[in-house]
Amino acid sequence: MATVVAAPPAPPLGPIPEQKFNLWFVGVFIMTLGTCMQAFGGNLQRLSARREESRNSNPKRRRKVCKQPLAIFGIIMLVGGGVVSSAALAFSAQSILAPLILLIFISNPVFAHYINDEPFKRRTDGVCTLLIMGSVALVISFAPHHSASYNADHLKWLFQQSAFVAFLCIVFSAIFASWYVKRRIFQRLGQDWTKLTELRDLAFVHISYGVLGGTFGGMNITFTKAIFTIIVDTFEVGYEKDGVGGGIRELFLNWILYVLGFSLLLTFFLEVKFTSDGLQVSSAMIVVSTLAVSEEIIATLGALLYFQDFHYFTDHGAVMFTLGTILGLSSVIAMCVLRLRDHPPNAQADVAITQIELVSTDANQLEANVRTAPVDSLPDHVDNAHDRGVP
Repeated sequence: MATVVAAPPAPPLGPIPEQKFNLWFVGVFIMTLGTCMQAFGGNLQRLSARREESRNSNPKRRRKVCKQPLAIFGIIMLVGGGVVSSAALAFSAQSILAPLILLIFISNPVFAHYINDEPFKRRTDGVCTLLIMGSVALVISFAPHHSASYNADHLKWLFQQSAFVAFLCIVFSAIFASWYVKRRIFQRLGQDWTKLTELRDLAFVHISYGVLGGTFGGMNITFTKAIFTIIVDTFEVGYEKDGVGGGIRELFLNWILYVLGFSLLLTFFLEVKFTSDGLQVSSAMIVVSTLAVSEEIIATLGALLYFQDFHYFTDHGAVMFTLGTILGLSSVIAMCVLRLRDHPPNAQADVAITQIELVSTDANQLEANVRTAPVDSLPDHVDNAHDRGVP
């Protein structure tokens, strides 16, 4: 029979009580709603980019994202979905909510198919989606359904632990690796993205947008959970001393809230930026899917390493939770690679169209020059053609 591991070790500040109210199913519902909003917003941004491509085939002449109303609305939906998802943290442990980010991977193909006319193949996309659904079911079944009820002093203590340092090292390693790989490919191509044709390079570059956005998104979820707890606890302490005014004063005097608030805004801005940039050049099926799995992994690590929810795992539950996460990660990567192989990104089509336009423009200019130039100044072969009546 599996044994339950003890709760997180108590800091010198006193024991850590467990969560009083276990409303994890409410958090699951709110998280599901938030992920659907994010998938919808991402596909609206991609639709806006496709419309810009059809209106102006020259990428340099297209409107910026800030001047595209549909893209702005998509960003608002993406941001709103993130806010709704963050609200779920008030009801459930982060370790159970983080893997639910993969639900984007279920709703996203539906929106991508009906909004952006992206194909959906049963043998590849369908199988991978079913595997994702199975991984989510495993994670929900075996993840801890309760967590410790930390106060502000406990959270400050957790920031000093080696597990949090390890979490930061993993996060910054993922960010640096994604940036470095894309930079090396860019240099190897002579700083010319039009030469990006190999499947391996395509996969690295296009997936990197989702990885960067998802990594910052996972950090944002962890910081959101921490800052909510610190705000409530700090206000309660001040309220007990001097009423509402005392609670507000304690909030302004708590320096860690400024650090977490800045980190929250920065990670949120970077998540939206890299996601929006990726949706301008790549398929929503690729960007949103890699965003989901990256955000899920980082948020799960934040729950396990910073909040130390791994103490609430049973031996059997830890194994099944790990298998479910690996299954979801593998399925997302497989789908992204298969879609890049079967459906090359639109950027390559843009390059071809641009090259055709340039050739056509040059040909039209040459024809105009031929018609307006004096006959004596024309080359011999053109002069002869003119004499023969060739236009």
